Amino acid sequence: MQANVSSVMFPRLFDLSLDSSLIQAHLDIFKIFEPIFRLYLETREKINNDSRDWKAFKKRNGIFGIPPMMTSEKWKIMSIIEKYTAVFGPQDPSRRKLEELPYFVRLVTRVRNNKCVYCGREECTGCPLRFDDKLKLGEMLQQA
Repeated sequence: MQANVSSVMFPRLFDLSLDSSLIQAHLDIFKIFEPIFRLYLETREKINNDSRDWKAFKKRNGIFGIPPMMTSEKWKIMSIIEKYTAVFGPQDPSRRKLEELPYFVRLVTRVRNNKCVYCGREECTGCPLRFDDKLKLGEMLQQA
């Protein structure tokens, strides 16, 4: 019987410029996680050469949203935007369910009057950082 792992919480603090757009904030965070994706590709290629491990790994092929045909050599020469697109896809990620994304950024705040400062809901566990190239991070935080 296989364990059902739906998500893993990996809380981190990020130092982001308040003058950057929300899309740039996502790219800055992606730059931090990029080595994990590269390591995944390198591991996948090593396992492909060992047929004993391949059967187990094949069940997880496509993890992290990286296309199966992507290689670590190709990954190394891609720009950060090309890598981001390869992982999240060409469509606006905000049009997908959070569970379909390789990861997402959740804003967690202190609660004012038992309500989240971003969404206004009670008992909010965190709001996803929107994908918006027109809104700056500082402006979004001021709106809260």
